[in-house]
Amino acid sequence: MNPLSVTDAVPNDLDNALLVGRVWLDGPHAGPALVSVHDGQVIDITDLGPTMADLLERDDLLEVVKRAEGKPLGSLETLLANSQASPAQAPYLLAPCDVQAVKACGVTFAVSLMERVIEEQAGATPPVLTNCVTTYRH
Repeated sequence: MNPLSVTDAVPNDLDNALLVGRVWLDGPHAGPALVSVHDGQVIDITDLGPTMADLLERDDLLEVVKRAEGKPLGSLETLLANSQASPAQAPYLLAPCDVQAVKACGVTFAVSLMERVIEEQAGATPPVLTNCVTTYRH
């Protein structure tokens, strides 16, 4: 498999795009960090919010990300290469979502959603799968 290039991974209008994401950082405070891309450089913007969910809920999101300053973590090319190394080398890219609800598309979503609502309303514990049969403990 050929490694993913920056042109494959980012929008064609990168110079006009406002990109945010998450990376893994090593060090004394190892863990996920929020980042944005400015002029091809990945910048740590974790000071804007502890999670991507918090960042995306800001009313001033566009303005704060455009003006955000933070520690440079390297070029987008470097982080993409770090992410594809085996094993990945920090800083490397993570999935952009963290604690947001992620909704799936498909025929089972509505049924699954209804089951979760019913469970919550009934105060039941989560289902236990036994031989592909769903049972509930009350």
